[in-house]
Amino acid sequence: MLFSLAYGYETPQLPFEMLSIFRKLMKNERGATAIEYVLIASLISVAAIAAMTSVGGKVSNVLSNVANAMN
Repeated sequence: MLFSLAYGYETPQLPFEMLSIFRKLMKNERGATAIEYVLIASLISVAAIAAMTSVGGKVSNVLSNVANAMN
């Protein structure tokens, strides 16, 4: 916004407003904490999927061997 109407000179306030918003966001740590929790949950999910894929293949082989032994 420009203050040219009130004071007769132009002073751009938008960069100062954006800087103020940026400072408020940098001080706010709730968003950072939420992002950290999401990152932790996603890493746990990736590890769980990798483990289940590996174990699932082995369990499938064991069950196939049991099924073949019963025939």
